[in-house]
Amino acid sequence: MRYYFHIALNGDLLRDRQGTELPGIADMQCNAIDLAGELERDLARPKSPTGYYIEVTDEAGQRVFALPIYRKQFHVEMPTERQTLCA
Repeated sequence: MRYYFHIALNGDLLRDRQGTELPGIADMQCNAIDLAGELERDLARPKSPTGYYIEVTDEAGQRVFALPIYRKQFHVEMPTERQTLCA
């Protein structure tokens, strides 16, 4: 299945037009976790990070997953989350 990893930055949606072919939902979620971690390291932390997230859609354009980029605000620690989900 092809998944599209769009990046929402405080009201602006940067659309992934190419997508990524992945075997299933768990792989898609791991990819989203990795992408969010990269963005969290690379982007300057905004004053209000609630509008910054990864939105994943499927080939039909349906939203199948969303993940905040700044997860520590939501008390989700990426290393534990990734180890559990993406082992």
